[in-house]
Amino acid sequence: MPRFFFEISYDGSSFHGWQRQKDAISIQQTIEEALSMIYRKEIEIIGCGRTDTGVHASSYFFHTDLPEVNENIVFRANSILPKSIAVHRFQKVHEEAHARFDAIKRGYVYYAHGHKTPFLRSYSSRIIELKDSSIDQLNTTANLLLEYNEFAPFCKAHADNKTMKCALSHCEWTFNDHTKQYVLHVESDRFLRGMIRLIVGTCILVKKGDLSLADVRKALENQVRLPKSLSAPPEGLFLNKVEYEFITTL
Repeated sequence: MPRFFFEISYDGSSFHGWQRQKDAISIQQTIEEALSMIYRKEIEIIGCGRTDTGVHASSYFFHTDLPEVNENIVFRANSILPKSIAVHRFQKVHEEAHARFDAIKRGYVYYAHGHKTPFLRSYSSRIIELKDSSIDQLNTTANLLLEYNEFAPFCKAHADNKTMKCALSHCEWTFNDHTKQYVLHVESDRFLRGMIRLIVGTCILVKKGDLSLADVRKALENQVRLPKSLSAPPEGLFLNKVEYEFITTL
């Protein structure tokens, strides 16, 4: 059967991550059930990666093999899926194309704020320690990571990664004057389980003085755990970019 890539976005607040699970509702399961209803047969999909519970995606790709697809599939899928998941487009690809293994670059953004506000709580993490932080100070830690290509200190414990190598190409904090948000932009060919949230936490710990840059450098040089670590909350994290050589960008 022909293979198709679909681009979607989702609000991960009410899901237990992307990957199908035995006793919890995931984004993968929700989409598979919708497509199975449309095609009246069991449809399986493979995503470009795993996002954890509560993490969002503004651009995410999955692939699946379908007997036929026309423009109506986007409308039909969106009419069945909950409001928290949106299908944007599809593209026919070669039969061995793989949403996860063929991705050449992925990008995440992490939104955080230090002030109390009722309007950001679902899509930005309130981190009190960030209030009045210096962007230059946060970027001193972020920029240090660009000197390395192996990141065992920033991998969630007991993860099943076969390698800790990542070609990190961008890691930078910016500040949105309008919303008063701190935004971390990170791009790489791949990421380790929990990596972005641990990077955010490390920047905060260095800012607080609970870790030094020397501590971070030593952990990276020796590929060992940091003496103290912090995983930032999930709600501020968005997968916002996945690039392929054979997929046109919007």
